[in-house]
Amino acid sequence: MITNKLAIASPSLGLHPSHTLPNKILAVAQNGIQGVEVTYPDLEAYATTSSISMLDAASRIKNLCAENGITILSFASFQNFEGHASPLKERLAEASNWLAIIKALGAEYLQVPSSYDVNINRDHHVIISELRQLATLAAAEKPVIKIAYENLAWSTHCSLWQEALHIVNEVGMESFGLCLDSFHIAVALWGDPYHPSG
Repeated sequence: MITNKLAIASPSLGLHPSHTLPNKILAVAQNGIQGVEVTYPDLEAYATTSSISMLDAASRIKNLCAENGITILSFASFQNFEGHASPLKERLAEASNWLAIIKALGAEYLQVPSSYDVNINRDHHVIISELRQLATLAAAEKPVIKIAYENLAWSTHCSLWQEALHIVNEVGMESFGLCLDSFHIAVALWGDPYHPSG
């Protein structure tokens, strides 16, 4: 039997400026949804309009979710990490900032889509090594933060779920797993918005 919680991503609850993250959380609670994926832009907008830090915003959202019986499943999405041209040290430092926010949210997963920057280093060994270092950083947190790696249909090196699964297996860490998104699976097969035929 599937025991996954019924959950929704915060952008799916509206993109108008009046659709604040706290309002979205309340809508989740009022409609019987048990979990939410919080995205960086939603949390950042809440922090900015409230004139508070991202960590304070994360703590407030964690408390609001707890008061309403909502689980924050993940924080999304840490983009263009593997193979990027910027120094790995800088990318890992940025990852540490994201992990601090995840801890403040009380989320279990960092959602990481496959890189789509056209200038990435596509060397497979580099990609696996860098993702393994990211997973090691997240696994060192207490409690462990897990990485949910997702293929993007427009990724420059990993557009299919089979490719993402291969990467997950090569990274070979319990805390580094596969995130399946039916949208990206379908678009990679058929449905390219840039071609009249799909």
